[in-house]
Amino acid sequence: MFGWRYIILESDYNLKLYEEVKDDLKFVSSSTVRTKIIISLTEGTTRLKDLKEDLGIDSSTILHSMKKLENKDLIYKKGDEYLISQTGVVVGLKLIDIIKLLFMFKENENLMFDNNVPLEIVSEFKELHFSDFIIPEASNFNFADHFYNYILESDNIRAVAPICNANIIETCKMIVEDGKNLEVILNPSVLKKSREYLDSTIFERMIDSILDEKIKMWSIEQDLNISFFITDKFVFLGFLITDGNEFNLKDIISYHPNAIAWGNRLFEFYLKNAKPLKI
Repeated sequence: MFGWRYIILESDYNLKLYEEVKDDLKFVSSSTVRTKIIISLTEGTTRLKDLKEDLGIDSSTILHSMKKLENKDLIYKKGDEYLISQTGVVVGLKLIDIIKLLFMFKENENLMFDNNVPLEIVSEFKELHFSDFIIPEASNFNFADHFYNYILESDNIRAVAPICNANIIETCKMIVEDGKNLEVILNPSVLKKSREYLDSTIFERMIDSILDEKIKMWSIEQDLNISFFITDKFVFLGFLITDGNEFNLKDIISYHPNAIAWGNRLFEFYLKNAKPLKI
């Protein structure tokens, strides 16, 4: 009960803050020119002619907006150069944050994130340089073969596998055969179904690897809308998406270190809700 009361009080406080700054918020965000100037100046000092070329806006329009920004102490002029104030830097960086967040979710508006994933993890998604991964039209596409070198060059591989399919099993098979370290979170039914895809020798090797702790496995009971592989080289995510009528899968990938670190944080979140799998 106390938790809900705290949320209500916090909401009231934030609404009061909004009333105090709503005119300033409107000032910054309601003008395309002012917004572009602030964002541009967060990159560093600039002259009017350079700003005109960068923004593609005529000088008189820029000067008019510059004057208003100076009056708000967001920018200032030194000689023939324009600089951004400390307050302007903070405002500019927050604007960029909001823009990136809105863009990322607009580009991926149908992605179904697990509602249990903490907001701070979901919101970081905007920074992660993910791109669509297009599955080749050939029906015999194999995930393991496609990322063969990347996987073999990685010392540690992590995976969340809410479903069992040939690609996931083949990837795990390749990891087992090469003696890599694998951590995997899966629904209880996945290991059972894997017997359909693995011959007895490979399955026994997988069990041996589990006993030797080369493979660590956990089970998770909750329904998941996402599956992913994380290696030292890349993070690959498969999302369940919907247009309101039907469900499909969307695959995205990133090789960026920040995205890989984010993938590990997401894995750790699910790990907290998982239990060691008993073989």
